[in-house]
Amino acid sequence: MSFQDNELFLSGQSKEKKKENDQIQSIFWLREKINNIYSDPNTSETLFLSALKILSEVDQNNSLQSELFDLLGNFDLVEIALEHRNLLVRQAQELGLLSNDQDYQNALNSLEILELENEVESGGNIKIKRSKRNKSKNNKNKRNQKQTVLKFGMNQKEKRRNMTKENEQWLQFMKSKKRMDFEELDEMKIGKKTSLPKNSHQIETEKFKEVIIDAPDPRLYQEELNKTEFVYINTLDQWSQPTFKGYTKLNLIQSRMYPTAYKTNENILICAPTGAGKTNIALLTVLHEIKKHILSEDGYNAHIDMNEFKIVYVAPMKALAAEVVDNFSKRLRYLKIKVRELTGDMQLTEKELNETQIIVTTPEKFDIVTRKATGSSLDSKVRLVIFDEVHLLNDERGPVIETLVARLIRKVEMSQQMIRLVALSATLPNYKDVAQFLKVNPERGLFHFDRKFRPIPLKMVFIGVKDVKEILEQRNYDDFYNVRHLCRLRTATERNKYYQNMVCFSKVVDRIKNGHQVLVFVHSRKGTLNTAKFFLSQAQHTRTLKHFNNEIKNPNYRRNVKNIMNCKHYDLKNLALNGFGIHNAGLLRKDRNVMEKSFKLGLIKVLVTTATLAWGVNLPAHTVIIKGTGIYNPKKGDFVDVGALDIQQIFGRAGRPQFDKDGEAILITEENKLLKMVNMVTNQIPIESQFLDQLNDHLNAEIVLGTVSDLQEASSWLKNTYLYLRLIKNPMGYGSNYDQVFKDKSLNQFRREKILVAAKLLEENRMIRYDNTTESFYPTDLGRISSYYYLKWETIQKINKKMKKNMDLSQIFDLVTYAEEFQNLKSRQEEIAELSKIESSCCNYDVIAPLDSSSGKTNVLLQAWISNYKLSSFSLIVDSNYISKNAPRVLRGFFEISFKRGWGSVSTLLLTVAKMVEQRTWETQHPLLQFNNYIRLRPLIVNKLIEKNLDLNRIIDLSLNDLGFLIRNKVQARFIKDLSRKFPYFEIYPEVRPITSEILNIDLYLEAQFDWDFKVHGKRLAFWIWIEDFENERIYHSEYYTLSYDSWNEKWGKNSYKKKKRNQKKHKFNNDNNNNNNSNIDFVKDFIKTTNNNGEDDDDDYDENNDWEELYIKISFMIPIIEPRPNEYYIKFVSDTYLNCENIISVPLKDLVLPNQRTKHTDLLDLNPLHVSVLNNKNIEQIFKFPYFNPVQTQFFYVLYRTQFNVLLGAPTGSGKTVAAELAILQLLNQKHKNKTVVYIAPLKSLVTERVKDWKYKFEKLLGYKVAELTGDVMPDRKTLEGAQIIVTNPEKFDSITRGWKKRNYVKKINLIIIDEIHLLGNERGATLEILVSRMRYISSRTGAKLRFIGLSTALANAGDLAEWLNVPPQGLFNFKPSVRPVRLETHIRGFTGKFYCPRMASMNKHIYKAIINTKPKHPILVFVSSRRQTRLTAQDLISYTTMDLSPRKFLNCKESELNNALKRVKDKNLKLSLTFGIGLHSAGLSYSDKAIVEDLFRNLKILCLVSTSTLAWGVNLPAHTVIIKGTEYFDPKTKKYKNFEITELLQMCGRAGRPQFDHDGAKVIIMCKKSQKEFYKKFLFSPFPVESNLLNQLPNHLMAEINSGTISTKQDALEYLTWTYLFRRMILNPNYYGLKNFSKKQINGFFSQLLNQIFDKLIINNCIEYVKEKKNYNEKDSQKKLRTTIFGQIATFYYLDFKTLNIFNEELEEDDLELSDLFEILCDATEFDEVPVRHSEDQTNEELSKRVRWRVFGNYGSPHNKANIILQAHFHQIKFSVPDYYSDLNSVIGQAIRTIQAMADVAFHYGHLSNTLKILKIPQMIVQGRWYDDSSLSILPGFESNPSLIKYLESQKIVALPQLMEINRDKLTNILTRSKCFEQRYLNKLFNTLKLFPKIKVKVFEKKLKIKQVKLKISLKYQNKYYDAYAPKFKKQKTLAWAVIIGDSSSDKIYFIKRVFFKNSIQISLEFNLDQIPKEENFQLDFYLISDKYIGLDQQYKINF
Repeated sequence: MSFQDNELFLSGQSKEKKKENDQIQSIFWLREKINNIYSDPNTSETLFLSALKILSEVDQNNSLQSELFDLLGNFDLVEIALEHRNLLVRQAQELGLLSNDQDYQNALNSLEILELENEVESGGNIKIKRSKRNKSKNNKNKRNQKQTVLKFGMNQKEKRRNMTKENEQWLQFMKSKKRMDFEELDEMKIGKKTSLPKNSHQIETEKFKEVIIDAPDPRLYQEELNKTEFVYINTLDQWSQPTFKGYTKLNLIQSRMYPTAYKTNENILICAPTGAGKTNIALLTVLHEIKKHILSEDGYNAHIDMNEFKIVYVAPMKALAAEVVDNFSKRLRYLKIKVRELTGDMQLTEKELNETQIIVTTPEKFDIVTRKATGSSLDSKVRLVIFDEVHLLNDERGPVIETLVARLIRKVEMSQQMIRLVALSATLPNYKDVAQFLKVNPERGLFHFDRKFRPIPLKMVFIGVKDVKEILEQRNYDDFYNVRHLCRLRTATERNKYYQNMVCFSKVVDRIKNGHQVLVFVHSRKGTLNTAKFFLSQAQHTRTLKHFNNEIKNPNYRRNVKNIMNCKHYDLKNLALNGFGIHNAGLLRKDRNVMEKSFKLGLIKVLVTTATLAWGVNLPAHTVIIKGTGIYNPKKGDFVDVGALDIQQIFGRAGRPQFDKDGEAILITEENKLLKMVNMVTNQIPIESQFLDQLNDHLNAEIVLGTVSDLQEASSWLKNTYLYLRLIKNPMGYGSNYDQVFKDKSLNQFRREKILVAAKLLEENRMIRYDNTTESFYPTDLGRISSYYYLKWETIQKINKKMKKNMDLSQIFDLVTYAEEFQNLKSRQEEIAELSKIESSCCNYDVIAPLDSSSGKTNVLLQAWISNYKLSSFSLIVDSNYISKNAPRVLRGFFEISFKRGWGSVSTLLLTVAKMVEQRTWETQHPLLQFNNYIRLRPLIVNKLIEKNLDLNRIIDLSLNDLGFLIRNKVQARFIKDLSRKFPYFEIYPEVRPITSEILNIDLYLEAQFDWDFKVHGKRLAFWIWIEDFENERIYHSEYYTLSYDSWNEKWGKNSYKKKKRNQKKHKFNNDNNNNNNSNIDFVKDFIKTTNNNGEDDDDDYDENNDWEELYIKISFMIPIIEPRPNEYYIKFVSDTYLNCENIISVPLKDLVLPNQRTKHTDLLDLNPLHVSVLNNKNIEQIFKFPYFNPVQTQFFYVLYRTQFNVLLGAPTGSGKTVAAELAILQLLNQKHKNKTVVYIAPLKSLVTERVKDWKYKFEKLLGYKVAELTGDVMPDRKTLEGAQIIVTNPEKFDSITRGWKKRNYVKKINLIIIDEIHLLGNERGATLEILVSRMRYISSRTGAKLRFIGLSTALANAGDLAEWLNVPPQGLFNFKPSVRPVRLETHIRGFTGKFYCPRMASMNKHIYKAIINTKPKHPILVFVSSRRQTRLTAQDLISYTTMDLSPRKFLNCKESELNNALKRVKDKNLKLSLTFGIGLHSAGLSYSDKAIVEDLFRNLKILCLVSTSTLAWGVNLPAHTVIIKGTEYFDPKTKKYKNFEITELLQMCGRAGRPQFDHDGAKVIIMCKKSQKEFYKKFLFSPFPVESNLLNQLPNHLMAEINSGTISTKQDALEYLTWTYLFRRMILNPNYYGLKNFSKKQINGFFSQLLNQIFDKLIINNCIEYVKEKKNYNEKDSQKKLRTTIFGQIATFYYLDFKTLNIFNEELEEDDLELSDLFEILCDATEFDEVPVRHSEDQTNEELSKRVRWRVFGNYGSPHNKANIILQAHFHQIKFSVPDYYSDLNSVIGQAIRTIQAMADVAFHYGHLSNTLKILKIPQMIVQGRWYDDSSLSILPGFESNPSLIKYLESQKIVALPQLMEINRDKLTNILTRSKCFEQRYLNKLFNTLKLFPKIKVKVFEKKLKIKQVKLKISLKYQNKYYDAYAPKFKKQKTLAWAVIIGDSSSDKIYFIKRVFFKNSIQISLEFNLDQIPKEENFQLDFYLISDKYIGLDQQYKINF
């Protein structure tokens, strides 16, 4: 072989290459070359054949080059082979070398013969030529001996011998077919022939070897400049130009990238040298994404929809992330784009995440965030992901980038939403592979720029320093000073480092002499100072210090020397004054700034720094030097070579564009690493994938995430990785071979094998479950914890073996150290002494493992970290930092593992250790030390606290003076006392209520006893709550609870009552963590104080704020009672952050009185089904659509239809209970007496609507009976109600009309009340139902009228109690088992883990889809979700899965024409999209017409899947074959927490499964819930719970209503009234549930007496009731004192408002002449808006909306009252909501607001304020019309909406108001509008039709009298046109037009009369009222107002003269 074949080429190309090209005439040349490289004949033949196959099969030359290089590893050989490709392929085909194996063997034999013949024929000539060539080369080598050309100290024989040895290693690897570490692989490839770039040469001296790569010729760059059409900044879109402020044009590379980056959505890969401006290219792609979301532009300003996109910038290092954040923030600030960092150091809250448009993160952090599927905006709104330094794929961190890209690609496939990928990289050898991996179009998105494109040409010098031992042996000493120092050093490592310093200094001096500055990069903070000191001493020794000193030359020297002298670091001053500087993260920020500034000014010539300067600070220099390439890696526990990424970044700092024409980069390393560094930097080795090393962990993460659920999906996922691409091109490097590739081009089998091996390994460690039959993967708790906490599978493997149920703290510390994350931390001999010292001085717990092991070292360093021990060894410092960053994560993971196993004691210890590491405080130290991270405490003060035994209890109790005296510092005493109040502490009161004999309900009432400080506590505090049985070592329930600042402030903030009260109390801390052993505190949650044991009344004065709900935060949960019953349970409330911050509460069970289990079921009798003919009435028979009654109906038929018994029917949903109601109605209607009225009470409006629709047909159309609907939306007049035989209503509306039962005769005539879903007595709305039944029973007893009750329910546990309350005889009680249903039901319950609700819901979607596709074809599926938002999200995911399965019409069962006809009528865009795929949506947020369309399509099986909220289970009868309940929780806006559905609601949903006429084989229900609740539902889902009373919470309002009606007038009346309630009965049967210890008569009497006293006192204080003051009753007992309602109580009762609302109005409206904004705020403060839902992240939406409305709202944007305020104002502005749920929320708010406003007006009238009353009456006008009061009244007209130009035009025509327009005739108005160019003629007819609807009312006063102060008036109102309901397109409710008649005196702001009237023709009103005083003037005037409740601009005002 020639010299060039074995050497590094000096000029980049062999001189023999051209000759060899001429000699190639056959494939013998290729075979010979391969044989020369590989001595093993088998391997060489395999490679020879593989090369021929690649040449013949691959189409594109670019792919050929990459694949051949991967195979052969020699660029020259590949280049020549490609040049003669056609010749080689043709000859191979002729010889049969490309045929099958047998043909190939024959051809190979033939080839041997032909080759031999050819060699014989031409051998002589070949030998002669070789001889001449060798001789010529020898002569040439002799001539060049004096030249400085380096041959690496080897002769040719040595080189060939080494080459053979390296080739043998390479062959052993190839033959073994086992995967090898790619670092070893690269080292082997370096041994093969590798060429340097052009313009490179080598130099060797006695001390070092040097490879110099000259800078590219500047003329090449100039040529590229000339060819480039530059993009000037002023040609960009105007709004984007400020981003490039200071630039006139983009540079060469940026200009070429501009069309693709800014004008397309193409994925991009750009490979360019460091310093080429890739950041600006990234900014171009960012601007392109922003451009897509611009709503409007105005010059340099742009209005952007910030909520619609997220951009993620993935930076390789935290320092770079911080730099990018700073850069992007400054440049995009003008667009109001928020850029934030998301790394391990910088966390973002959910609110911050939603507010941020650009998130800059690291690969690992982005992986953690995306693998958790949090359901945040980061999951759904990411549109652009930028990967910086993507060549990290070759690094050990590369697998993270691979899995991120694969995950993003998978997400695009699933969501069908584009996510653009942009990758920035240095130059890569196989950049086309990377582009293919990133899905980059090679024609449009791939850009590769080599070194010549660098603006500042860079010269690179690589120096390999020889071993000092060899140099010293040569005894050629020219520097005895340094030789003497070398000889003093003990170790070879120290001597080599010293010698590297010498070489480095020589290079530095040469550059300084030439007038350049130098940056020297070292790899430790300590090394910066040592190196700089060495340079200074060498400069002094060599007398070159004058070249470094700038005192005379630099004019800035004297000016800045003061800054240098002010540096805190002593050595820094001396160095800087001599021209040297240091820079590292350990210096103070101020000192670093001085160094940076001095270097920029030239005061410092040499700056020695760490690599962080290259990443974080833009500080270039002409020359940069990397001194040494060994860097300590704590992950591997050893020194490793610096990575290519760091080298390229550092080299990028060479050359200053403003000053230098070129730059120089020098790398100094050991001689044996020189070649590797050259190849690494010059990119001669293809980057490979490291993914196989981490396949197990990443596979587990994808299984947990849900993107991989079976073997097939795993194989597809692996196909999206970079590993797959390299596997195809280099199979041998990954354990495969080319034969496998040829047989299976996509390597499906190989991928499956790798996945299967990984899966089985994960299964062995219980991280997943693998089903061999279906090849499916199922995540487990261990797998999830491993994924979420980034724990390696090896760690889980060890934990499974080592974690025990009982461990102490020493064992906990030992356990942590065995994590795989710490196993690479090797213990060195030189570290043992310091480790031993640490162990003896600061380790509080025994170190079990030996110190020379990884575990022992980790343990010691972990305890040293907690003890704040200062380490001295550099390697220990680095290891300690690594441990401190990873230990908390590992400990948290271990804590959750033990927690899931139910091990309470171990969990407590693990959490404690985790907090100790995070706080760097031992649990035995003073608690205030935990604030050191925020507020540094003086050590002296802390010592005093410990010395005086001043714990938090004593600090709080001591006075300020006493505390100051004890610590000898009065100034610090105040500080310590304030700090103590910030320590999070709670008082916790438990309330235990037995539900059944097997279940306890526990309510925890939390009272915070600390002051919130944002610096200390942040925005949220987290706590763990769990209930533990110490005896059995078992956790029964656990919760992760977060307390937000808003919640704290609302309850205990500065303005809250509790805060004032708490300041008067003692703040006690209990060190034994057992602050409350009384679990059964005898109180009732809202209105009841602690009851005395003797049952007597508490004589304490009533406290108006003593509401538990207002003073405490309540947390509720249910737990089982295990038999044998333990003595007690323990509730632990533990801070997730602070040590010694926990409460342990004992819950005694021994004396607990459990309710008797009285569940009695009715057996289903074996009866023959009755035929409908048994009704004996043909007319009646026709209302039933079936011939036979089902078995349940047959059994209850006789009692319901033939008797008048009260009936309670408990049966499963779907068993035909509606027929029972119809039979009872028919029984009554068949009777002959006239007064026959039926009331049917349904819990929901939707159920009322459905029942009315059904019965209107059955009873009204077929039988002729009147059916009336009575709800909040539909309010018929009195005549309609009196004429109706059937009234269908809801509880609240029926309650409101029965409150005045004495004045409403039709209430007294009710004969039958049917209560559907009567088991809802136990929920929040059940109180209304209970009071209704009690009232009707009371009315019946007083009037003597016979009243029949029919109660319909699911199966009940205490049906007997409910039956007795309803007076149901035994024969009227039917309580069937849940299993008694017409269709057999198969129930599956699946548990899902996940701490947070949204990600848990998201994880269910894939399982829902799988369950659906496993359902029988063309069978309907009903999916119940908890919210309207979840309907959309679930449907979107289902659509994604259908498209991925290539079956988008899977759920469609109709013709396309039918579907299109339906879609034309659909209004909701989300519904329209989902219906296209056969998936329907159903929720209260849809319009009535849309819901009807969906119901019809689903009912007729046109669509097969319906996703609905739970209301569908109640309201619409739409059964399905399969019902899936997605989640058993819903968000409760009142408590702002997720709460569990009641069991009855779940049963109602389950009842929708099964269609009796179709599903003969049974139906299916799948319930998806929290895993912790799975066992609960398995046990109790079909075990009915007893119905308890919920009346206590709402008793004040109901008692007030009864007092107002006259039913109750004394306390005795109230006591008697309560005996009619269900509450009274249940309190006797289950006293513990209601807070009583027993059910003795004395205690119950005392309880109710106390209860009524408190309620009456509360109502009196709130001015709603009062005692009647009569002299004769003055001395009578309290029980006989007369009660009556005040005006405020009357208003509250009449308008069905809460008494608290009237108290607000009473206090606020007393003041006169309030602003309308104030009145509006008072309205929104009403209690009725407490229930307005504020969902997750809606506080941010509210805040954004508040900025756009007229009256800005401040304060808590999570408040339901503020939300009501904001969305009403948005309604007036016609703002379109970005959140669809806001429209339904607005409808709810409007529904509450109308009646609340009327009450406000009545209160204002009561106080006599005319102006307030008139302003209040403007609000309903604004609400109905969706306009502001001062908007033009013309704006509501068709064609005028959103058309201000037209309104201005009419104003110019003197038409300013609606009445004026109404008076203009049609022709004239047409002419006026025609002349206007603003009006669209298509609205003309609609305009005139609308104008006819507006009322014209004539007002006439025909009688008026004034007698002293008494005024009498008679006024007539008459419509001059026909009456129409109001024209109000923005108002969806009843539009009956009403008017307010007001008489007042505007001069004195007095109001004397107000009345609301409704009429359709005319009305006469007689008024009589008294004036405040006798009129003094003769011409006395009053003001008359006629105010519309619907229209703006139609009010009338007149003066009435007397």
